[in-house]
Amino acid sequence: MRGDSYMIPCRPHPSASIPVSLAEPHPARANESTLAVGVLIVTATLVLVVTGVALFEGRVVYRSWFDLASFPGFATYHARFGRALLPWLPVPLALTTVLNVVLLRYAPRAVPRFAVVAALIGQLVVVGVTVALAIPVQRELSVPGHAPAEIDALVARLITVNLWREIPGVLVALLFAWMLWRTARRPTLASARP
Repeated sequence: MRGDSYMIPCRPHPSASIPVSLAEPHPARANESTLAVGVLIVTATLVLVVTGVALFEGRVVYRSWFDLASFPGFATYHARFGRALLPWLPVPLALTTVLNVVLLRYAPRAVPRFAVVAALIGQLVVVGVTVALAIPVQRELSVPGHAPAEIDALVARLITVNLWREIPGVLVALLFAWMLWRTARRPTLASARP
């Protein structure tokens, strides 16, 4: 015997929020803006990836340079490494900053405006520290002729400067994780702001 032959047909209560068919969207998500949620997902994904890459670079790669300081070709190695890193850190960081500005207009309703503004401020701090403090040290490391002790001092300074990027960077990543959680948890508020 088939088990479904004993099922009693019933209609849902009129106040139930069950879709009539699987093809119809859930009523709570009917007004959800695909653009707003999509921009949030893409921005958050990039922020989380960039944060991971930045933490790896600062916590693993920079510290390995102490061992390479006595290598005669360190400046050439460093310059080549910097060029190879461009598509993995600086370009996505710039893109996430631009997307965060887009979120000021197209954020899901579940995301409070203060969260988007705080994330943007954090990203601008990371960009500012990078441009004002980290890039000059990186350029200096790419100049040949430094003694190993000078390279060690530059790397130590870069590690210190990197902490000033890591703290706001991790806070921004946590903020984006919270925005994603809030959007996924509160589908009735997920529609875009008017």
